[in-house]
Amino acid sequence: MTSTRSTAGHLDVEEIKRQAKNRWDAILPALAPNLSEAFDRFGKHVACPVHSGKTERNFRAISSARFAQDGAMACNTCGTFADGFAVLQWVNNWSFMEAVKAVDEWLGGTVRILSPEDLAKQEAARTATRQAQAREQRARNLRAQRNLNTAWKGSVSMTDPAAEPARKYLAKRGLHLTRYSGEMRFNPKMSYTDEGGKFKGYHPAILARFRCANGTPGSILRIYITPAGDKLAVPDPKKMMSYNEDVPLTGGAIRLGPVPPIPRILGIAEGLETALAATELDGIICWAAFSAGMLEAFEPPAGVEKVVIYADLDRSNRGYEAALKLIERLWDQGITAGIRMPSGEIPAGMKGVDWLDVLNEQNAAREAPRKAA
Repeated sequence: MTSTRSTAGHLDVEEIKRQAKNRWDAILPALAPNLSEAFDRFGKHVACPVHSGKTERNFRAISSARFAQDGAMACNTCGTFADGFAVLQWVNNWSFMEAVKAVDEWLGGTVRILSPEDLAKQEAARTATRQAQAREQRARNLRAQRNLNTAWKGSVSMTDPAAEPARKYLAKRGLHLTRYSGEMRFNPKMSYTDEGGKFKGYHPAILARFRCANGTPGSILRIYITPAGDKLAVPDPKKMMSYNEDVPLTGGAIRLGPVPPIPRILGIAEGLETALAATELDGIICWAAFSAGMLEAFEPPAGVEKVVIYADLDRSNRGYEAALKLIERLWDQGITAGIRMPSGEIPAGMKGVDWLDVLNEQNAAREAPRKAA
């Protein structure tokens, strides 16, 4: 063992982790300043630093105590980052060793260099840890899949008499549907947990199945409502369920409309209600990607020849940026694509305008002469 730093040795990763413990509340602000909003609001959902936007306030530091201890953070779309090293890899696009070296430098660059023998011991310990984590991940995946199956099996068709709260909710939102996708259902008793994972009761919910790019079921979007058909007054009434992380959601969407068959001309939007509004406005089948980040990564299935991207008009311009990246990739793949965005200015006090807002404006314009008469 030597106390001098040598290019022939290896950094003692475990010692760096030990020294960083309980100091991540200082390390991460220094090495990842673009996470500042999450640092200021521990446990609260804020805009994701990687794909911020109107529908994407789903990133948080898990808790003030745990954040200081190990730097854990989470995003509903990107996933959970178990410690500060994982956060730095994600947000700065670093390798693991780049993150380790940056933390070592922040610590003063005094961490000892390991001998080959000590390095082998640590690698064996890390292997054992990885194996234990893999077992835990498999258990989480099984629980997630079981919960998804239970939620879907406990739901009813949107045309079922019991689904009246769901139909009322959509009507109050300005969506007067005459047909309902089989990918949407109603569950009269879905559990709701707060940001800390604490159970807060059972509530009715509209369920929309999110399918992976290859068409296999991946997760379920829940829209919590009241029995009277209003949005439930909770901090996060629209939540994606935990899912089997061995089944990647990237590239997928909520496949609204009569599917199969796959439509030749397909619309894609961020939100579920935005997609339903686009279909009502233009008459083409429109799917929902759930977020701007997922919209950007969307992969249309084989058979689609043209994609119409119904982008949100938001102050951050995130919706348009995501649409531009998607359209460029689709054209490279030989798929014709175009972008539709709401026209005009964003009204004062609003974060943005989507196609549901446009639909409601048109509905209001049609109703005005009748009321005047």
